[in-house]
Amino acid sequence: MSEPFCFLEGATYHVSQRCFGRKLKINPSKKVNNAILFCLCYSLHKYNIELHAFCFMSNHFHLILTDNDARLGDFMSLFNCLISRFIKAAFGLDGPTWDPRPYSKQILIDEEAIIDMIVYTIVNPVSARLVSDPKYWPGLVSLPKDSFHSCLKAERPKFYFSSKGRTPEIVEAQLTIPPLFRNKFTADEFKTLIEKKVRERVLEIQTRVRDDKSKFLGQKNILRKNRNSKPKSRPPRSKINPKVVCKDPETRRQVLIMLRQFRIEYREAFLQYRAGKKSVRFPQGTFKMKRDSLVNCRNEPTVSY
Repeated sequence: MSEPFCFLEGATYHVSQRCFGRKLKINPSKKVNNAILFCLCYSLHKYNIELHAFCFMSNHFHLILTDNDARLGDFMSLFNCLISRFIKAAFGLDGPTWDPRPYSKQILIDEEAIIDMIVYTIVNPVSARLVSDPKYWPGLVSLPKDSFHSCLKAERPKFYFSSKGRTPEIVEAQLTIPPLFRNKFTADEFKTLIEKKVRERVLEIQTRVRDDKSKFLGQKNILRKNRNSKPKSRPPRSKINPKVVCKDPETRRQVLIMLRQFRIEYREAFLQYRAGKKSVRFPQGTFKMKRDSLVNCRNEPTVSY
């Protein structure tokens, strides 16, 4: 049995997904940008997901979102499937689009963790030394100046998506303030805070690049990349991928204890279910077996914060 993940209603996550073999499958272009935005907005609406920040690099992406109905698994399955089918139809690429390993999902517990991850997401093209400022990235990135006011809008792509199908001709979505901040900041105040943090981080990276006497790759070099190519640099060494991001050590410890308890209760319930006790109630946070109407869950939460 693979390790179960606890999907929480109303939880805010940092989600990331890499392309297969580090290939530049989603390298930016006008056609790709529109298709990704269309699939993103469509999937967000279908599963009642709130989006707070995003960045789509050439071979991976980052999303900061809040899962209102504990449907993150369904959202990611649909979104990744739509993008993969579009890329194959539009460019005739064979093989898988996404890395076979599961997408990364981190629960963001406190305000500082959420702000750090939003800034990390927006600054990703600069951190990778591709462009000197997020505004120069030719792909999709949620620039602070456009966040929490303007509407994201995309037209149905001409490839793969049929005009006679279920998808609408135009989809829209809007970036929202994460729930933890809604009683403390207006949209303008939160935007100003993120702009300040992003500007500080960008200046740090620009200074580091200048001191190293290196340079940014630049838009023209990015756009001419082949989608079946991959970065020449070696892949980064595997690091610990924390399931919980929280700046307060005690709070993080308590959440990890609750998640461990969820896994214990899930395994006990799963063993009983496999032994024939179909009426066993699984812990709240169970996703796939509950979605497929195979089991019921308890009312009381195992994990809360």
